[in-house]
Amino acid sequence: MRAILRALSRTTVVQPGGWTMIGEIAGAAAGWAGAFDAFVRGHAYIPALLGPMITGFGVFFTGFQIRRSGKQYKTEQGWKRSELVRSYLSQMSTDANLALALRVLDWRSGPAQIPQQFQPLFDVVEGQSPRPVWHADPPGKGYFRIDWGRFVRSLEVMRDPEWESADMFTYRTCFDAFCTFLQSVADDVRSISVTPSEYADLSFYCHRVLFPKDHKRKDDEAAGRKLRKYIEVYYNKRTFRIMARIAEEYAKEHKDEPNIPSVTFPEFFPPEVPQGRRARFAARLRTTYTRIGTVS
Repeated sequence: MRAILRALSRTTVVQPGGWTMIGEIAGAAAGWAGAFDAFVRGHAYIPALLGPMITGFGVFFTGFQIRRSGKQYKTEQGWKRSELVRSYLSQMSTDANLALALRVLDWRSGPAQIPQQFQPLFDVVEGQSPRPVWHADPPGKGYFRIDWGRFVRSLEVMRDPEWESADMFTYRTCFDAFCTFLQSVADDVRSISVTPSEYADLSFYCHRVLFPKDHKRKDDEAAGRKLRKYIEVYYNKRTFRIMARIAEEYAKEHKDEPNIPSVTFPEFFPPEVPQGRRARFAARLRTTYTRIGTVS
């Protein structure tokens, strides 16, 4: 290095504006390099210190990069979860079948728009004379009146004798769409750690499935048992458990709500293990694995 700097100290270059000597600069640098070399040779402990210092810096830099990558991964996962939540909540208003199921759970009576795929069935009913009682006085073209009792009957595990009627078939199919939607939500909660609180907008409807009310706004426990049985028979218990946890968010937000999922369904809310106990358990587990590895 010093040889190169000495060579440069004897060179000149021509630049616009006249002659510029860079040799002086290179010569000074060569002098400094020689002085540093002599200093290091005179103090033998310096190389011994530089080695660990460089190693320590490398370890620090590697740890910094790992930590930075971890934060970036968490941020990306957060964006991914948020995007999924937004897409599902948007589906609640754009999917006609899902929207009808939510309307029935919320209103329990009143007019509702008929999803396009079921309109031909209602056209046949409107051509009958006399019309069935449940559709004797439709509110308008393309609409029908919600009947809470018939909705609950449509979800019997052993099908109701009238299950093929236009309204019951519509109720059952739309509630299936709602359950399939919740199944997707449950899969996300389990796979990418989406927390139930992120589905707060869905919590009201999950609460209505667990604690349905009739058209008089009274608790309908019989309907609640039928809805739960339908979900556990045609879907699975884990889906109902996720619904209970999402519904818990509604109860937390509404302090005056008497129906609390964690109280009514304690089997879906196992007690939380204190963090200190979890840490001790993890330490014991690591010790056990270390001993097994040593023995083997």
